[in-house]
Amino acid sequence: VALYAAYAKRPGLVRYAAVVVAFALGLMAKPMLVTLPFVLLLLDVWPLRRPGIGAPARRSDVAPARGGERGATAPLPWLDKLPLVALVVASSALTLAAQSKGGVVRSLEDLSPAMRVANALVSFVRYAGKLLVPVQQAFYYPYPRELPVAAAAGAAVVLALITWLVVRGRARRPWAFVGWFWYLGMLVPVIGLIQVATQSIADRYSYLPSIGFFIVVAWGVAEWVERRPAWRAGVATVAVVALAACAFKAWAQTAYWRDGITLFTRDTQVIRDNPLGYRNLGVALSDSGRAAEAVTAFTHALARYPKDPVTLYDIGSALEKSGRFEEAEARYRESLSAKPDQPDALYNLANVLNRRGRADEAIETFRTAIRLRPAFAAAHNNLGNALGRRGRADESIAEYREALRLDPNYVEAYNNLGTTLRSAGRLDEAEQQFQRALTLQPGFAAAEFNLGIIALQRGDTAQSRRRFDRAVTLDPALAANLNAIRR
Repeated sequence: VALYAAYAKRPGLVRYAAVVVAFALGLMAKPMLVTLPFVLLLLDVWPLRRPGIGAPARRSDVAPARGGERGATAPLPWLDKLPLVALVVASSALTLAAQSKGGVVRSLEDLSPAMRVANALVSFVRYAGKLLVPVQQAFYYPYPRELPVAAAAGAAVVLALITWLVVRGRARRPWAFVGWFWYLGMLVPVIGLIQVATQSIADRYSYLPSIGFFIVVAWGVAEWVERRPAWRAGVATVAVVALAACAFKAWAQTAYWRDGITLFTRDTQVIRDNPLGYRNLGVALSDSGRAAEAVTAFTHALARYPKDPVTLYDIGSALEKSGRFEEAEARYRESLSAKPDQPDALYNLANVLNRRGRADEAIETFRTAIRLRPAFAAAHNNLGNALGRRGRADESIAEYREALRLDPNYVEAYNNLGTTLRSAGRLDEAEQQFQRALTLQPGFAAAEFNLGIIALQRGDTAQSRRRFDRAVTLDPALAANLNAIRR
């Protein structure tokens, strides 16, 4: 905007090129800037008052030659926006294509045009309310369950009335006209008419539109005080208190972003009917080892969307971590029933089946996951484990080698391959695999323990003792395995 103001004051090719480059960089950083040409047109009205936008031409609108630039008369304001609009079209097309490919653009069947329009009308008012009174802020605001007809009608009346007032008074209060349409215009790309993801509004979307809103507030208060000089001290005091309160609120709000559990717990407190908030809370709890609490959070999310495959998968994962394998299997199957082509859900289901002693079912399920995702190293590794349990050593070895081809740093696969080779009597090959595992992860206790077994099989008791001692030091749980060997 500063570069544009300099160009508008003294038009020239170099200054205009700087505006175009800055705008291009801005679009790459934040595609929401697509409405900036419209905002610049508003600034032409006020405070720049460029000719061709209802303002008379002035002598200062003709720039004298200086610094190698030829003097030039300012072009019509809408003409110098055309290259910027071309950038907008390109940026919008790329952004929409990327978001569509990522699957985050919602279809009209998923979210009706009536709901989009109603939510957009309400959202213009909601954003303004949150700018004036920033309370009950959340990470995620879901769409309402039902079409907000009354709220949308009320919002439409409010918006129409304010718009009529600022248009009617644009000659006396051009700042109100510019600020109001800045606010409305910059919200248009994110107001939900083209819906990306599932939020009804998002606080982060109001950062740039809020500039226009506060132009109206600042110049409006200044005009009011100018007419009432006795109120100047009182208004200044209120302004200082309001700014201090906002600063404190911002500081308090940052505390909720300390970690995922804190953030999404707050989210579900602010917005009770919040399935995504509960699902995110469940993921955070599960990742922190609090699987039982995660199950409760996921159950809240399922209350609104009982057939959501992602939440069903997540609750299955939390149940698996809690050792509730039968329930986990049921949830994974529900998730796959809703969406069959999920390699991760198939992989987890196969792991549960393997744990439950159903190796043959697990083998087929691992293979289905691999068909959907051929480069699934973990599935190849765990398929090798399942095949090994069924005594199919050659097939097991082949799967471990495929896992290592896909991921040469897969430490567990080296250990598993070594264990299978050792069981087949191929001690030299097995030793190589355990050594590779230790090269990648020097403190890998299982590989140390297995090297101890090989040393023992070769009759090198001193070496085996050193390996076993090191392994048990790294992982005391291996002491039980050592006692079993000694017996």
